[in-house]
Amino acid sequence: KSNSFCTLLVGLADSHRIEHRRPQARASHGRLSPQLKFSLTVQSTIMSSETSIVKLQAENIDLREQLSKVEARVEIMARIVTQAAARDDETRRAVMAGPAGQGGVSADDELFQRLKKKVEAEKQPSPAKQQAPAAGSAGVDLDAIKAEIARFTARIEELEAELAEARGKLDRSRAAALELDARAAELEKERDSLAAAVVDVRAERDAANERAAAFEGAEIEEEVQRRVEEGVFSATMELEDQITELKEENENLRETIANHHQVAADRDAAVESAAAAVKERSIALKVKDGAIEDAAKLRRELAERDKRIDALEEELAKAQQNTAVLSDLMELEDRVTAAEEAKTKLLARAETAEKVAENARQQAKEQSDKCARYKELWAQADEAKAEAELRVSALTQRVNGLSRERDSAVKQRDAAFGASEQRARAQERERDEAQRKHKATLERLKAKYKDSSEVTQQNYKAARDAYEQLIAKLQGMADAEAKEELICDLFFEYERKLWLLQADIASLRTVGDLRESDMQEDLSRQVEDCLSRAEMLRMQLQEAGVTPCC
Repeated sequence: KSNSFCTLLVGLADSHRIEHRRPQARASHGRLSPQLKFSLTVQSTIMSSETSIVKLQAENIDLREQLSKVEARVEIMARIVTQAAARDDETRRAVMAGPAGQGGVSADDELFQRLKKKVEAEKQPSPAKQQAPAAGSAGVDLDAIKAEIARFTARIEELEAELAEARGKLDRSRAAALELDARAAELEKERDSLAAAVVDVRAERDAANERAAAFEGAEIEEEVQRRVEEGVFSATMELEDQITELKEENENLRETIANHHQVAADRDAAVESAAAAVKERSIALKVKDGAIEDAAKLRRELAERDKRIDALEEELAKAQQNTAVLSDLMELEDRVTAAEEAKTKLLARAETAEKVAENARQQAKEQSDKCARYKELWAQADEAKAEAELRVSALTQRVNGLSRERDSAVKQRDAAFGASEQRARAQERERDEAQRKHKATLERLKAKYKDSSEVTQQNYKAARDAYEQLIAKLQGMADAEAKEELICDLFFEYERKLWLLQADIASLRTVGDLRESDMQEDLSRQVEDCLSRAEMLRMQLQEAGVTPCC
């Protein structure tokens, strides 16, 4: 992918250079040239892609804020449960203390009369309750109440353990969110690196504009246009892939936060039900404490007086007390049943939260693998860039050498024209004969070059058709190994065509070297243009990512 991006940048630089070399043609037509329009389209596509990436990052920030709010709600629920557990401990200690610590209470006729009226006003118990054993004294009932309190306390402890487990799962989800944040930071660093690479390529483009003044021609423009089209297509596909991956990450993060919201809502409901149960239990315990205290006072009142209260009234009071305790126990059983149902629901939601956390860990692992792949591609892009710089330097040196050779030939020609008049007349006839022979040789070489050029164009067209077919086939495949095989086939096909072109150029140069002294500047320029096209074709293959390393 990085090689394709470098191809795009080089294509843009070449198109920009062509537009600067032909300002008059662009101004005379009164409109933008196709190359400049294409460059502007590419720049607008890149800017829109960067805008999409910024929007996705903003959505990530909003999702992280929502996750922070959910975490704050969980912390509030934890504090509520802790406070409820503390109040429950205080109530349990007060109940376990019992009436044993109470001091003596003086006789109060008003209290006695009130209790007696209350007992008489209540309805008579059912026959089933009348058959209840009378041995259920106040001490036995108190032990049963304490046992129920212990059971309810154990239930609260189980809820606290479940809350602690849910908090651990939330911490793991938070860690997964931090990993996604790290991934977003790495993507931002990669974007900054690409921006720096764009600056470097623009600087190279400015330097290349000065060196490329000697390589004008319609064939070079066609090569540049084709390279720009191929580079833009591959770069656009890469940007679309990155945007799709970011959208998928955002969707997954939204699902994770939605699941966290659901789990938090379930926990809120469970905590509210537990708080309501604790509140009701506290009220019931207060009522029971009051009933136990009233019963103790009544027993002391009956003992201090002349013990003349009828045995039936005493049994009736005990039966009424047992009835109240039984009703309280039934209410406690109902609440315990409701708490167990809430526990079942909470366990199911906890399993859902665990699955969500597992998915988040899997996504974080995949993101880590993608980061490693991006780093490897970036290293390959650096290597390709260094190799391209070396080739540009070699080409520059070669052009400078040819310029020096041309200047030397001009000087030699001027020296020859500056010879004496007699020698000029003697050499006039030789020059005429040499020109006639040279003209014949030039016609023969032109015919040979024309045939060789047609063969070269056919080979180039066949190679380009094969390249487009392989690219189309490559885009329709998803297997990485098969793609590498196709890339190798592409390289070997281009290498074979390039060898044919070099063979034609070598044969043409061999014929030219036989009569080097008689060659003119036109033939030298044709040979150098042919060599230049061959070198540009090789550089294009390397910039497109087709290298012998495959």
